[in-house]
Amino acid sequence: MAFLRPEINAWWGKWKEPAMLWIAALMCVYFAITSDGLVMVLIFLGLGAGMALVGIGSYRTIRVTGGGIAIGHVEVDERQVTYFLGGEGFSIAIDNLTEVALDAVQDRLKGQELFWVLKDSVGSIIRIPVGAAGAERMFENLAALEGLSHQDALKVMQNRGEQYQVIWSKN
Repeated sequence: MAFLRPEINAWWGKWKEPAMLWIAALMCVYFAITSDGLVMVLIFLGLGAGMALVGIGSYRTIRVTGGGIAIGHVEVDERQVTYFLGGEGFSIAIDNLTEVALDAVQDRLKGQELFWVLKDSVGSIIRIPVGAAGAERMFENLAALEGLSHQDALKVMQNRGEQYQVIWSKN
C-alpha cells in the first residue's frame, strides 16, 4: 500500500538525489559554523562544497533528462550514437548527422513524452526517448556539432509546446 500519491512519489523520485545532497551540504556548513578548531571548520566546509557541486551536477542531469524513465539504453562511443531496444541496436554516426530535433508525443497513458530525433545523410532516423538510460549523455556528445545551442534545446525540453522542433541542422 502506497502512503503517497503517485504524483508526489514520482516528484520525490526525481528530486531525491539533489535534495539530499543539498541538505547534507547545508548540514556541513552548519557544523562548520558551530565547530571548534580550524581543521574541523575546513573539513566541514570542504565536504559541504563537494556535496553542493555534486548536487548541482545532479540537478543538471535532471534538467537534461527530464527525470523520466523510458525503455531502451543509449551508448555514445567513438562519435557514434547507439540505441538498444528489445535486443536490437540502432546506430548513427555523429559526423554524418544532418538534423537533430526534439519531438513531443502525447500518450494517453503516460502523458507527454519527449524524443530525440537524429537524422543522417543516408536517410536513417533514430528516435530516442529522453528518459532512456544513458540519454543524459546526449548533450555532451552532441556538443561537437557546430552551431548546436544547448540553451535552445533546454528551452524546448522544458516548454514542450510544439510537437516537433529542430534544434540543429547541417547547412
